[in-house]
Amino acid sequence: MLLLKVNEATLLFEGDDLGRWIQRQTRDWFQLSEEQQQRLSALGGWSLTGVPQLATA
Repeated sequence: MLLLKVNEATLLFEGDDLGRWIQRQTRDWFQLSEEQQQRLSALGGWSLTGVPQLATA
């Protein structure tokens, strides 16, 4: 079960701030392995440059 906790504009998952995690992945995109980049890209919402994009539905 996926549990998320929202606390004053902070989205936490198992105690980790997801906003900061996304910022790190974006900032360090080219330091990630090819496999890590592929896994993030498979989640959807990630561009090839590592900048998360808003989903358009």
